Amino acid sequence: MPDEEEEPRRKKRGKGFSKRKISAIILILLILSLGAVFQHYCVEPFLGELNTNRYAECLAQKQVLDQRFVECANSNKACEYQLQQCLGT
Repeated sequence: MPDEEEEPRRKKRGKGFSKRKISAIILILLILSLGAVFQHYCVEPFLGELNTNRYAECLAQKQVLDQRFVECANSNKACEYQLQQCLGT
């Protein structure tokens, strides 16, 4: 029987996923889902608070500018005074 050679086993290709590939895919999905949870609960509230403060400040500035515009439309001297006040002269 030493003269007989055994044929080497051939690997089956295209027959499903190996355990290693499945675990890698699960790991990637787990990392992505943890990143999404972190962004939703940690990053978004922080950025939302900053944007809310900026928006409130912008509305306050808009209100002041609207009042100055109305005063400027009513009187030409008020407009010149406000222009000098804004320019700091």
